[in-house]
This record gives sequence, C-alpha cells and structure tokens, in this order.
Amino acid sequence: MSVNENRLLDFSVYPTPTENILNIKSKTEITKIEIYSKLGQLIKETIENKIDISNLTQGLYFVKAEDVNGNFGVKKIVKK
Repeated sequence: MSVNENRLLDFSVYPTPTENILNIKSKTEITKIEIYSKLGQLIKETIENKIDISNLTQGLYFVKAEDVNGNFGVKKIVKK
C-alpha cells in the first residue's frame, strides 16, 4: 500500500489588496489556480499566473493553487 505525500505548496499572491491584476508566483510550475468567494463558491479557474479580477466585487476571496506534483495551498486576498 502506498500513501501520497502531498505537501503544502508555498506560493505568493500579490499585490493584496488589489483592484485589477493578481500575480501568482511559485518555485514549482502551477497547473491550476482557483478563486473562491468567502462562502466557498468557485468564482474563477485558470492556469495563468496573472489573473484579471477587475470584474469581481470588493471583498475577501481565497486563491487555491496546485502544482505539477499535486501539492496545493490557499491564500486570502482582498479585492478593493
């Protein structure tokens, strides 16, 4: 029997708070980025490391990123 050893993905999200473009940076290649509302609803899904969030309303969101190794992490962002 084998156990997957996923680790927490260390990535950065900037600038926060932001109005228009959100940048994602990681040491490993990111394969999926998801943005969730504070209620847990999936708002946007992409593979781009520069995300246009100008169409989102002001408030708190969560960014989930997953890398090529299956590691993932979540960061809070504030949309102005």
